[in-house]
Amino acid sequence: MTSHLASDVQPDEMAEMGRELNSSMTQQFTMRARAQVTGFFHGLTLLDPGVVLTHEWRPDSRDDAKTPGVLWAGVDRKD
Repeated sequence: MTSHLASDVQPDEMAEMGRELNSSMTQQFTMRARAQVTGFFHGLTLLDPGVVLTHEWRPDSRDDAKTPGVLWAGVDRKD
């Protein structure tokens, strides 16, 4: 499983949050766009529903699926 903060969801707000966090933390992080996260699965079998926002990955209910999210996530298997 891979997940990353999304750079292409609420981009202005996420960029500001990233600047603030990285200026106050020793360990730095990188936000990524969906296409970049999808690239991490090259050569692997990406399970349904693919790379989606975390709240869209097999939600338990319709209400869960409506929860706003800012993380891209996907699960794979090596065949």
